[in-house]
Amino acid sequence: MQQFSPAIFIGVGLAIYIVGYLLYARYVDRNVWSPNPNVKTPAHMYMDGIEFFPTSKSVLFGFQFKSIAALGPISGPFIALVFGWLPAFLWIIFGTFFIGWIHDYTSVMITVRSEGESFGPITYRMVGSRARKGLMGFIIFYLILVMSVFAYICGAFFRAFTQSIVPTIFVIVGGVLSGVMLYKLRMNIVVSTIVGLGLMVVGIWAGIWLYLQGLLDWVSSTPVELWIVVALILVYFGATLAITDCAQPVNYVAFWPCFVAVILIIAGALLSPLTMALYPADPVLVQTEPIITFYDDNYGPLWPILFVAIACGAVSGWHSLVGSSATGKQIGSEIDVLPVAGGSMFLEGLLAMSAMSAYVVIAPASVNPAWFVNFPTGAAILTQGMFGGAAVAGVILVAFFAMVLELYAITVLQLMPRFFRLAAADLAGTSAVAPLFRNKWIGAGIGILIAFAFAATGAWYHLWMLFGGSNQLLAGLALMLASVYLVRAKKPSYYTLIPAVFMILTCEAALLWETWIFVRALLTVGYFARPGSLIGDMAAAGNILPAVALTWIFIALSLILFVLGLLVFADTWAALKRSSKEAKGSVEVTVSA
Repeated sequence: MQQFSPAIFIGVGLAIYIVGYLLYARYVDRNVWSPNPNVKTPAHMYMDGIEFFPTSKSVLFGFQFKSIAALGPISGPFIALVFGWLPAFLWIIFGTFFIGWIHDYTSVMITVRSEGESFGPITYRMVGSRARKGLMGFIIFYLILVMSVFAYICGAFFRAFTQSIVPTIFVIVGGVLSGVMLYKLRMNIVVSTIVGLGLMVVGIWAGIWLYLQGLLDWVSSTPVELWIVVALILVYFGATLAITDCAQPVNYVAFWPCFVAVILIIAGALLSPLTMALYPADPVLVQTEPIITFYDDNYGPLWPILFVAIACGAVSGWHSLVGSSATGKQIGSEIDVLPVAGGSMFLEGLLAMSAMSAYVVIAPASVNPAWFVNFPTGAAILTQGMFGGAAVAGVILVAFFAMVLELYAITVLQLMPRFFRLAAADLAGTSAVAPLFRNKWIGAGIGILIAFAFAATGAWYHLWMLFGGSNQLLAGLALMLASVYLVRAKKPSYYTLIPAVFMILTCEAALLWETWIFVRALLTVGYFARPGSLIGDMAAAGNILPAVALTWIFIALSLILFVLGLLVFADTWAALKRSSKEAKGSVEVTVSA
């Protein structure tokens, strides 16, 4: 393989994204949705200081980005690289360009123009009762998966990167303090931001000092379940307190180091030809083949697996939940939707490219089987030339990128129990269990306990692939809902309908493939011995029955998600055809009159 600098595809990707935002996204915003700055948004109409709260565009951009940007764009490219860097790069670029940003944008805009309604009521009104129940059921099972995945990885991060524990806690405390200064004491946003970031810097310094002194060595020998509990305790408050008291300001403060990390990696990649000239002993070159295979024995065929593995790096159904359940209720003006929702998704595409850049510069012989170890290592390789060479990478840069990795996970995890209780309460309706989920402390607690039960299995691989399939399928269903809305409003719908159909077909195929993977595991006992999975450990220790039981649970989950997704798609497709006929009929009446 002829090696080259990562500056080439980073530069190409960055140029395509600039064109995508300035030309394509602005065109759709202006000509399809036509935002009106004079319309009163739900944030103003229903302001309660808890869910509805008009927020500064800059603060809301930070909240939106940190609420959607999690582990998908970081871990997904690592999995996708089994097929080679070229397929992964193309899907990140064109997935974001044609699907990702418009999915996020429409999810927020529909909520803004539906008096702040979340997806449940919107689906009921535009599609029907069965579709609403199907969608809410799908979302609940999806949230169980995603909470479990993130809870396990947050615990694994804390134990693997002990220097990230203290900085993460300081960022959370700094975010809460920043929120108090901004919303309670009415202080300037610049001052409150500086205070929050100042605490973060103190936390980074303290974390590195404790790490170098060996005072955190004991962490690596503790059970990962302990750190899963620590992570879930931290996010419980973000899931239950008023959004302006914890989740929003914490995610806003966390946005800054995460944003700086993206910029540093992009800059490191673009400047790699120069830094290689300065430090020829440490060349920064792409060391992964452009195309490796179209079928991997562990993961499966390139289609559909690549398109669900990368997840949030190209398009993500999680973003529609954030847009509908949180961001859409905080938009102060319709003209803020494009920079907040669309802009955040383009930035997340850059994050996915950054993560891929960090992985491809690691020599194949040095790649760690645990993907999360590779991100701080690769990011340090890319950026060390800007700070004097490899000596810096050993401590400060790795510690910084390790903290960023934890922040990408834990700040999003704190929103998941909040959305879980809202979806569960919506689905429960007037049943006997409804009061449990309407109580924010109990409802969020139930979600967290379920997440811990799944996370404690350690079956990260199984959970992640199921999450990827359901996550992208939710994006397709959200785009179908947007298509119905546009047809009813007599607006062109092909911007959303074509991506919706592609994503639904791809993700339903992925869920079926994952079902077959689990069935194959039952038929082939040796398959259970996958590294890094408690199911594999159970089988290796002779505990076949618990491993089989867990696999049956995963089979049931994948089939439930497949059936619910198919049901919602059928109902939204019928609603789309019905709305199209009604729109044509109304046009004909107008013309004849």
